[in-house]
This record gives sequence, C-alpha cells and structure tokens, in this order.
Amino acid sequence: HLMKDLPRLMRESMVLVGSILIILGTAMGFTSYLIDEQVPMKILAFMRQYIDNQL
Repeated sequence: HLMKDLPRLMRESMVLVGSILIILGTAMGFTSYLIDEQVPMKILAFMRQYIDNQL
C-alpha cells in the first residue's frame, strides 16, 4: 500500500524539511549577525580581564 500512503508521506516529509530549513536559516542569520558585530571577540576581551594564567 505504498502508493496509497505516498502523498501523505511526501506531505509530512515536506513539512519536516521546511521546518528544518527555517531553523537552519535562522541559525545562519544569527551566526552572521554575531560575526558582523564581533561578539566572539568582545566576549574574549571581556574574559581576558579575569584570566591571569597563560597556560
């Protein structure tokens, strides 16, 4: 009965893939924002104030 279930399976798959693409797009946009605003470097500069050991 694969042919009978195929439209339902395709619809469910498309919804799942669409949801994943939305999540990935949001994550990539947020990553680009963080990099553009140099947030990792600002966090590193903030943390360096409190680190004495250079290992």
